Amino acid sequence: MTTLPASLTDTALVSTLADSHEEMTRSKALFLLALAEFHARGLARDHGAPNTVIWLLRHCDVRESTAFEYLRVGTQLSAFELAAQAFLAGRVSYSKIRVLLRHLTADNEPELVALAGQMTLRELEQALAGRENAAPAPPADRFRVIVDDETGWVRFHGELNPVLGAELLAALKIAELANLRDLADIDPAVLDDAERLDAALAEAEDTPVEVEAVDEATGVDLSTTNFGVPTRNALLSALTGMIQMTRSRPTNKLRTPGAQVNLTVTEDGHAYLPTQPAAPASALVAAVLGGEIRAHLLDEKGVHLTLGRGRRLVSDGQVRALMTRWNHQCAMPGCNHTRFLEFHHLHEWSAGGPTDLWNLVPLCSACHALVTVGRVRVEIDPADTGLMRFRFPGGHSFVSRNRGTPIRLGTHFAAAHRAAA
Repeated sequence: MTTLPASLTDTALVSTLADSHEEMTRSKALFLLALAEFHARGLARDHGAPNTVIWLLRHCDVRESTAFEYLRVGTQLSAFELAAQAFLAGRVSYSKIRVLLRHLTADNEPELVALAGQMTLRELEQALAGRENAAPAPPADRFRVIVDDETGWVRFHGELNPVLGAELLAALKIAELANLRDLADIDPAVLDDAERLDAALAEAEDTPVEVEAVDEATGVDLSTTNFGVPTRNALLSALTGMIQMTRSRPTNKLRTPGAQVNLTVTEDGHAYLPTQPAAPASALVAAVLGGEIRAHLLDEKGVHLTLGRGRRLVSDGQVRALMTRWNHQCAMPGCNHTRFLEFHHLHEWSAGGPTDLWNLVPLCSACHALVTVGRVRVEIDPADTGLMRFRFPGGHSFVSRNRGTPIRLGTHFAAAHRAAA
């Protein structure tokens, strides 16, 4: 009889999760590769189905979209032996395989499979950001607006390429912050004077917007933050704000980290959008030439700004440098939060740690709390200040060299917990 999880100790529960996930990964790999072979042999008709997808719907009780996805992944994966073996061994998850298949070729397979074994999913996506896709080109941009003749309601839907999508998200962020700062109440004479407008915007920006709140009457999340795209419940108000700004005066715009289209370029010519890492480098040329975009050039060790202990809080320049260095998100491995970011002193300020870039790391409020209480440790290696170590309960850890993408040390999740036990 299988033991119910409620009866397990904490250690046994974590080990069960680790082992079960590894077993589930291996089983899914075997299933997908077997499905690809089933399809290649044309066995569906021999088993009473017109095609493999219908056979899956009949016998495996999955949605049609899931059936097509399984068949696509299994068929593509069967052409890459190293990736298939890593998946079968449980070292690379299904989600990572889906990411890899967008970029895998015969030449880069060893490199990308090694990266997948060393990084979390989020870091892997960032490491592959800007690479040309091996998969077929995505559909062209499309946007449709439909007005219901009977009710007058307007429906819209579509798909935008990563660059245009980033511009839309930046515009929504500007509108969200404009609503919060009441920019519409500024004297129109100020809006007509570029210098006075800049001064008014700078004054508004002196008060950071970082609010986590819930409407007591409705329970609706009203959270907002200068970082990242508008929260889900703020999207409608951001859209209406953007509409009103466009109709009245398009100069109502705030310059904040979340309201920029940021393009990162490394010394070796690797260019990517931190918030849309799947965009290939070739798609960014038009944005650079014609769009309002903030460009960041990174050397191999990152950007260096030094303010010493003259101040505790980070400067605007340091915020920009840190956000660029850490791809506009929480630095904690596996965390993809882009909102409610805080800047943690690796050597505590109270213990003499300076407010210099080498001593700062952006963490979301949740991860920062875990570091503060000691559940997770983020440390600079005393023998090499270029190394930053992330140490987690259970013994597994990651290391970042020169503030680059954190790499997993040792074995994957399940093996790490077996070794710790």
